[in-house]
Amino acid sequence: MESRVATKLGENIKLFRVVSIFFLLLGLCMASWSINESYSRTHLLIVTVIGAVATCSVTLNLNTSWAASESFTCRVTAP
Repeated sequence: MESRVATKLGENIKLFRVVSIFFLLLGLCMASWSINESYSRTHLLIVTVIGAVATCSVTLNLNTSWAASESFTCRVTAP
């Protein structure tokens, strides 16, 4: 029972991480667009979508990336 609760909590934290990173990116895009009013909404939409796709792909693949980096560092540091 305790294992299921821990697994569910881990899934909720992963979802929170993805959502919070997306909104941090959106806030950054909106802040940079509010500085200069000559940017069009089309460019804002394009940059936001590209940034969101890149951020979500990195965030959702963190486990795979972390495992790959650990195996690489183990091979490099092995005597």
